[in-house]
Amino acid sequence: MTTIRIRQNRTIFVRTIDILAHQLVMNIISVMVLFGFGFIMPLLARRDVKKERLM
Repeated sequence: MTTIRIRQNRTIFVRTIDILAHQLVMNIISVMVLFGFGFIMPLLARRDVKKERLM
C-alpha cells in the first residue's frame, strides 16, 4: 500500500490561492446547478399540467 506524502513546507499564500480556487469552482458549479433546476422544473411542471388535462 502506497502512502501519499503532503508537502508541509507550502507557503500560506499558496494555501490561500488553493482555497480561493476551490471556492470559485464550487460557486460556479452551484450557479450551474441552480440555473439547471430553474430550467428543468418549469418543464416538468408544464408536463404535469398537460398530463392532468388529458385525464
